[in-house]
Amino acid sequence: MSDQLDFKELCIPVYHGTSCLFLNDIKTNGLGGSSPFSHSKALSLLKDLYEISIASYSHDFFSLSKNGLIECFIENIIEQRASNGSNWQHGDVVYVDCSLGSVKNHLRANPLGSELLSYSHKIVKALLLKNPDFNFPTNISSHLLFPLINTTDYQQQIIFKIKNLSSKDLLDENGCGIEEKLNWLIDELKEDGGYERLNGIYPYSFRLIRVIPYDQLELVSI
Repeated sequence: MSDQLDFKELCIPVYHGTSCLFLNDIKTNGLGGSSPFSHSKALSLLKDLYEISIASYSHDFFSLSKNGLIECFIENIIEQRASNGSNWQHGDVVYVDCSLGSVKNHLRANPLGSELLSYSHKIVKALLLKNPDFNFPTNISSHLLFPLINTTDYQQQIIFKIKNLSSKDLLDENGCGIEEKLNWLIDELKEDGGYERLNGIYPYSFRLIRVIPYDQLELVSI
């Protein structure tokens, strides 16, 4: 396989879903460029919210929550695990997907675009639903991102189609080479209904390793 393999030549679309929270940064710095919503800040906030929830209400808080809070998912995110076919790693990296259906499914589960911010937002909502006067400790209430997740209920979601990608721009989800996964994807598309499956919810995800300028992004209707 050529190191310069062009996804356009293969007719394989590549998408990224996010929300308008990140739009100005993407316009200015490109997709994968710098952002004030850094991984370390967002992860520390989620960890603090998780710990205060358990300290206040025990693990029952999550088992009884009606806000889509699944404790094992949150633990996986905090620990940044990657196992059993699931990838909970974030970091200051951007993931892209060949499945438009998978991208849409991700956005339905993460209304703020970011999984880290969305889970933090869900915990705040659940705590305030249980006690509207809940007293958040200073390490949370003074956190740079707390005003955002405490007040924002929904952001307009956007999906970008990325133009002119080559294989050298991507790694697999775990940061390894792309060749084996890409060859598997090509074989999948040769089968009957292969391209239709790209509109399903099964993810065909990759890690983006190059900053994509805004003029290489095309907005897709949701």
